Amino acid sequence: MAQQPSRKFGKSIKKLFKKNKRYGTASENTSLLLPAKTETKDNKVQAKLKRCGRKIVETVLAEKTRNAKPRSPQTPPGKDLKALLEGNKFLEACKYVNEQEESNSIDAESCYQDISTCMWEVVEVFLSDCVYSHDALIQVVEAVKWEKKKHRESLEKSFDSECAARWIHKEWEAQLESYLKKAIQTYIPLFPSGNRTLSEHLRDLEIYIDSKVGEHGPFLKEVGLLVTYIKCFDICIFDHLEAVLTYCNEYGKCALLYLWVTKHYKRKFMGFSDLHVEILEAQDPSLHSTWTFKAEKKFLKCVTDWRRDRLNRVLGSELSTLHNQTFEKGSEIFLEIFQILITTVEDMQEMADSIIRKVQDTCWEDLHWFINRYAEDLKTELQKEIRNSGNMNIVVKKILRNSHILRTTKQNLTERNTPTEEMENILNAGIQKIEVQGAQHLLSTCLPVIKSHLSENCTDFRWLRTYLEENLNVLDVTNCEGFVKTVHHRACMECLRAFLMTTRKCSYSKEKDVTSVFIKEGNQLQKLFQKRLGPSTAPLINPFESIAAILQSKDFEAMKSSVVYFINIHSDVRDTISMSRILVTRISTLKDEHLHAIMDLKGCVKRKERKTILQLLQNGSPSTEEARFLFFDDITLGRRKLGLCCC
Repeated sequence: MAQQPSRKFGKSIKKLFKKNKRYGTASENTSLLLPAKTETKDNKVQAKLKRCGRKIVETVLAEKTRNAKPRSPQTPPGKDLKALLEGNKFLEACKYVNEQEESNSIDAESCYQDISTCMWEVVEVFLSDCVYSHDALIQVVEAVKWEKKKHRESLEKSFDSECAARWIHKEWEAQLESYLKKAIQTYIPLFPSGNRTLSEHLRDLEIYIDSKVGEHGPFLKEVGLLVTYIKCFDICIFDHLEAVLTYCNEYGKCALLYLWVTKHYKRKFMGFSDLHVEILEAQDPSLHSTWTFKAEKKFLKCVTDWRRDRLNRVLGSELSTLHNQTFEKGSEIFLEIFQILITTVEDMQEMADSIIRKVQDTCWEDLHWFINRYAEDLKTELQKEIRNSGNMNIVVKKILRNSHILRTTKQNLTERNTPTEEMENILNAGIQKIEVQGAQHLLSTCLPVIKSHLSENCTDFRWLRTYLEENLNVLDVTNCEGFVKTVHHRACMECLRAFLMTTRKCSYSKEKDVTSVFIKEGNQLQKLFQKRLGPSTAPLINPFESIAAILQSKDFEAMKSSVVYFINIHSDVRDTISMSRILVTRISTLKDEHLHAIMDLKGCVKRKERKTILQLLQNGSPSTEEARFLFFDDITLGRRKLGLCCC
């Protein structure tokens, strides 16, 4: 709205034109105000006009002065900022510096540095003396949020290079967190400290949580600092717990610490019901999961170390007994193995199902480790002079008893936690390896006796069966599959050696009688070993049966079928030379000599048929799981002038 002329101004105009009784136009009035350029006759009129003009000008200037706004004196920017900082008005100070920065009338970075210095002084006072500077802390939190927002906006406008370059990230939030972490770490109880136990230290931590979160939590929530504080508190506590974990070298301590973190620590925070929302927002689940993973790994290592330390003691005691020949009746050290393995599982009932399953799985790994160690150390001990001590049967009986305990331990563990098929096969193979070592130790004493007797009494196969039966009855070999198969294999080999060597020395008329005794006693020997295996065990390979089928065949086709079966079962009779070098009329000392000897016993085998049989030997391929038991590999037959049928 236009400014109205004052009353004094109006009176001056009326006085000037009162003779004419009317106002002039704008141009006329203006011309009256200007100095007259023309000469006038009346000097009084001119003087009067000058006085009126001066009054009008003075009146106009006074009107402008009266309507103008009053101007305040200029205040230096630093003086305003200082006043804001003295009043702890950090958010207003930030906004003020930002406004001045846009007009380039202030050193912004220096001002922001002054603001942050004052803010951290407030924070330090609060953290050291717990002085509740309510308004000042609120201003600190608001200023940190404002700086974070400005930084985010600068990133969003990063396409504007001028805007992005103007704002430099102050990292006030990170600085605030560093002050909080430093204060929290300063007051966390030390561990280890004096004679205080781990359980006492955990109680100290609970008291610390109550004092820091429980007492100061409501105030921190009120000033908007609780979320940041809980976040820093969580980080510091888990760093401390990780340090404590390094001192826990016993699985019991690891379990105590693990249970406290997974159950009591979370429950402790959830007890602050009025802070529940902020705590959930602040706590980082990855901190808990990362620590839990490390704790489980350390715990399982401690469990394994504890078990293997005690299993080593058991192993040392057993080998000491074996070395010193101190076999006390009823002393079965291996019975402790099962209790050692399950003790750790029983102690973990309060822990999570997942870690209990892992502990159970490590039982199989530790049992496997023990079986391998025992097999290796046993082999070393048996290579010493034990065989000459006269306690051979006692040593073998002890080995078989230990293998039986190991098998029972495996079965008892299976009732609690079923192993994988692969692990079960590995354990069975390891136990059989121990039984094989026991069998080899027995044979190291028995074989010289057997060979000596059969060299003098070539056809006394019944004595061989009786001698072996007496030794087996002394030992408890029931279900000792590795032991039974090894002794059976060697007994069959010596029986075959005696039979093939004997038939090459005796006349053709006597060969049939020797063959009849061989087949009969061979089958009895087979039954002697088979009955000592469980019903679920596969039948033992019977070399006597396959040889009898060849000798008792009625025609060439039947014999050929029997030879094919014989070759597939006994891979060690395969010829290893090319067919072009096979001589029918001249028997070499290669592996085909066994088949030549059997055909000689058969008699009436034509040269053409013999050649066909040898071709089957060359082309055949073994297809049995028992191919590792080679009955003919160590049997070498000397040359003999054969009375072959040439028809």
